[in-house]
Amino acid sequence: GYGDHRDLHSFPTRRSADPADLARRADLAALVAQLPAGAKVAGSEQVVPHVSGRESAYTLRFGIYDADYLIIQRPIRGDERPFAEPALRDGTFGAIDERGSFVLAKRGAPTTSNASVIARLGQ
Repeated sequence: GYGDHRDLHSFPTRRSADPADLARRADLAALVAQLPAGAKVAGSEQVVPHVSGRESAYTLRFGIYDADYLIIQRPIRGDERPFAEPALRDGTFGAIDERGSFVLAKRGAPTTSNASVIARLGQ
């Protein structure tokens, strides 16, 4: 019940954001700002809430579908890697920007940064 302090550990507490949280939010916002209106996006689990107002926003662990852009958060989740890594490896998507732990990739973009991004997906 309410008197049991152990219940407090069941839910994440709402605390003021620490500098790392604020930096992550700023990094993600900088990438989201580059998305054209109407662009279809597939994103990592923590990213999707930030693009969910779009008509087409997909959760990367279910697939890429017809997304124009990917926003991947590193370290990549095990259930997201089977979709994101092949798309970068085969050149379908090219990494176009990277901020902190987030990578923005665009369908059909140059792939010059992909090998570096792939090498660091798990980090």
